[in-house]
Amino acid sequence: MTVAAKIILPFSEPIVSAISGPASRIMGTTLGVSFAAFTLFVLPGLAGFLVWEFKENWRLYRKTRPTTLREVSFGHPGETMVGFLKPGFHSGTIPKRFTKLRRAAWKADERAVARHREALHHVEDAIRTFVDRELVSMLNAAPAFRIADVAVAHVAIGSNRVHIDLACPSVGPGLARIAFEQQSGWTVASIPERGWIDRLADDQRVDLVREQLEHAIAGDHAPPPYDISDEGLVVWPGNGYQTEAVYDLRAAQPAPSLRGTPWTGELPPLAGCHALYRREPLSWTAWTAVWEQLARGEPPTPILAGPSLLHRPAPHAAALAG
Repeated sequence: MTVAAKIILPFSEPIVSAISGPASRIMGTTLGVSFAAFTLFVLPGLAGFLVWEFKENWRLYRKTRPTTLREVSFGHPGETMVGFLKPGFHSGTIPKRFTKLRRAAWKADERAVARHREALHHVEDAIRTFVDRELVSMLNAAPAFRIADVAVAHVAIGSNRVHIDLACPSVGPGLARIAFEQQSGWTVASIPERGWIDRLADDQRVDLVREQLEHAIAGDHAPPPYDISDEGLVVWPGNGYQTEAVYDLRAAQPAPSLRGTPWTGELPPLAGCHALYRREPLSWTAWTAVWEQLARGEPPTPILAGPSLLHRPAPHAAALAG
């Protein structure tokens, strides 16, 4: 039942009477009342269904879809991953639910605690289904990947984070973890645990972003200590924490602003270095072309400018991981 049908439901009796009166004089009482009931209870839902179907199908046509890939909404609230984590008027399901859970725990309301835990469990299931449909199934179906047993092993959520563990037994026993964190108003993605990813051959590695930011700071070397705050990116370039360089990540060309002890050394330039993943446009044409190349067994062309988001670790690190 659509929202419009629910709104007019309390007024159904006078509406049916208003419609059936004139209709009954033309087609008789039985047909008149039936026509009024059909108009009231069926037409609003039918109209809503047709509008929804046309709107969704409209996006499937090549000429009408956006030129670049957009965020995907999923789950019962219909939120994106950022929407699940970032509090807002119509977003922030995860932090809001954890707030209610803590409040119920403080009040020792066991029924409310169980209800909120169940709601969080539904969120985990929605994320699992989304990852399985949008990532795992595509990897398993890609001929060039040559692996068909990637699966979602576990999904864990916290008040400001989502961890997704992927298993691939045919490659290795370890789990690869994808993390999304809400930090000072920024949604930061990373792969904190690489697991079986390090065992993949070069032609099986998928450019999936903390890694991108670290590459912009230090290239292929180990990055200096850094943090992501409300002001932007804070980097401590020296051996200690006496000097900090603050980059406004919202600026078109992030430039460092120094604080603390004067610093005479070089600072990493972020302007034009592909430091922000969300500013990297990914066109539908490039996306479909890569998957068509994979289906033909051809090496895919890079779909993003700048460094790979999934760098192979240094040899000593790989040896330790193995």
